[in-house]
Amino acid sequence: MSEGSYPSNDLVMNRNQVIFLEQELFKSVAEYPSDDKVFLHLGCGGRILDGFTNIDKYFEDPDVINFDIFQLPYESHNTDIIFCSHVLEHLPLRHAKLAVKEWARVLKPESGKLYLAIPDLEIIMKLLLQTDISDDERAWFTYTLFGFQTNPANRDSNVLDYPVDPGQFHTCGFTKATIMQELTQNGLAVENMFNFDGWGTPSIWIEARLVP
Repeated sequence: MSEGSYPSNDLVMNRNQVIFLEQELFKSVAEYPSDDKVFLHLGCGGRILDGFTNIDKYFEDPDVINFDIFQLPYESHNTDIIFCSHVLEHLPLRHAKLAVKEWARVLKPESGKLYLAIPDLEIIMKLLLQTDISDDERAWFTYTLFGFQTNPANRDSNVLDYPVDPGQFHTCGFTKATIMQELTQNGLAVENMFNFDGWGTPSIWIEARLVP
């Protein structure tokens, strides 16, 4: 891509900031005596985090609970932290909206906090509409829009032989404005939001707190 195209230096620097924020979060949760705390990692896949209750509908592991992230088996206002990275876009739009509503239901007022990372639909669409990107770049940004639709571990040399994985589809998307709207409508106050490069995927990082 030409100079000034994706990813910019700022987005790469912001990615490093996200890595730092995640590491600090994971460290604090892993070291916290969690008998009276509920820390949820939603849509974990194989990224199983110490100290969290790891939840994923599809991933099979003794340390993972198989539930939909829009139907959580928790009482209202008992959850301290929700961490959800690049998962919301895998839900149908209706279920994604239900998920945000469900997260607001289970989080503790004032102290309950959401850490969320999602693709930025607006940036992805702008990149796909560029006329001066290569075929490989266009193919990659198409993946960021629709998902790989297969588990990376199952890929071989022939793309048509990749087994379809229903958990790897992107079935909805959000911009900064639309995710802000969903969060605020459900009583979540956004404390931090910025764009970053999610290893090739234009992304949004969000920290929000449930307000009374």
